[in-house]
Amino acid sequence: MSNISVNSFYKNADPKLGMLRTALSEHNMLITDENNTPRQGTYHLRELYDYVKANLAWLCEDEDVTNNPNDPKWQHAIRCELQRLKDAGLVDRVNGKRGFWKFS
Repeated sequence: MSNISVNSFYKNADPKLGMLRTALSEHNMLITDENNTPRQGTYHLRELYDYVKANLAWLCEDEDVTNNPNDPKWQHAIRCELQRLKDAGLVDRVNGKRGFWKFS
């Protein structure tokens, strides 16, 4: 098993994905809204994708996909960041509702 972290993979593999990861993690893009206030409530993953793409469209290339041709790398980076936030206790999945995340 490799010791390469997800963060280092994205930063080294593609500069745009590295910038997106920085926006998501260091600038708290997912846990704050457009007014820089803490995000609260329940959001579907699609809403979070739309929010990120509306604000950082130049970093969100749908043609750059993972092994699954329907899975753009920028969306994968968002899901990785949500998992990191979940591990930190800042968000949680909504039980029984696929794709929904609770921010508090």
